[in-house]
Amino acid sequence: MNSVSSEIYTSRTACGQTLILEVFGEVGAVSKMTLGNRFFIAAKCYPLNSDNPDQVNWFFDYYKNYAWLLDWHDLKKGWLCYQKAQKQRCDSVSSAFWNYFEGKQIKMVGRKGAVFKWV
Repeated sequence: MNSVSSEIYTSRTACGQTLILEVFGEVGAVSKMTLGNRFFIAAKCYPLNSDNPDQVNWFFDYYKNYAWLLDWHDLKKGWLCYQKAQKQRCDSVSSAFWNYFEGKQIKMVGRKGAVFKWV
């Protein structure tokens, strides 16, 4: 595993902390992605160890669209909620992310489970 990052992206969280996304590896073979700052890593992703080929895209999407909206201490929880939101098939990813983040769950209702609600 390469210990030197090949790409670095920087932004800020909602609470003003610097947020750094580091990508380790090369194009087509990303071994690790970390989200944090220089001293603390809040969330990690190991795409080569996963059976999900979309992990790299998911991590970039989470960084670009959700991580900067969260406080520093919520980044790991947010990444876990984002993965759950991507895997569910009932609601949009954005709506599912915020519902999971609030601690809600999907409940299937209706005769054949064709309708859902967040509880």
